[in-house]
Amino acid sequence: MDIVVLGFTGDIVSKKALPALFHLSAEKDIKIYGLSRHRRDPGFVRDAVGEHRGHCGCDLDVEEFISRVELVQGDATSTRTFRKLSGLDGPLIYAALPPSVFPGFLRALSRSPLDGPATKILIEKPVGLDLKSFLGIKREVERLGSRC
Repeated sequence: MDIVVLGFTGDIVSKKALPALFHLSAEKDIKIYGLSRHRRDPGFVRDAVGEHRGHCGCDLDVEEFISRVELVQGDATSTRTFRKLSGLDGPLIYAALPPSVFPGFLRALSRSPLDGPATKILIEKPVGLDLKSFLGIKREVERLGSRC
């Protein structure tokens, strides 16, 4: 299973998602593509999962987990970024992005090779800044259908 994590270097991902993915990868064969606007050293993955490793009750080595993570630098609102991931077949996209970025992300994804019925999107909250922005994002998500 391929998992694309948008906003990979953000707080939600480092504090919550990475430890959960570490635990999941002990049970399932997954490959994680961490997308971030900024280039990061893979050592931050080690730091994020290192402190949680003892709590998950799994035998997976941190270095083994890191070998399953590929860091991808790019902008989540750019179709060019998603073209870098065009070889993936039906990934799960975990979008831990600020509400202001969602409309651009959804437009870029819809114009990319990843746009298809096999791609699933998981949206991290909050979805929007207020009711108006939520409804705008909701319309874009509805256009994508059951993938979200």
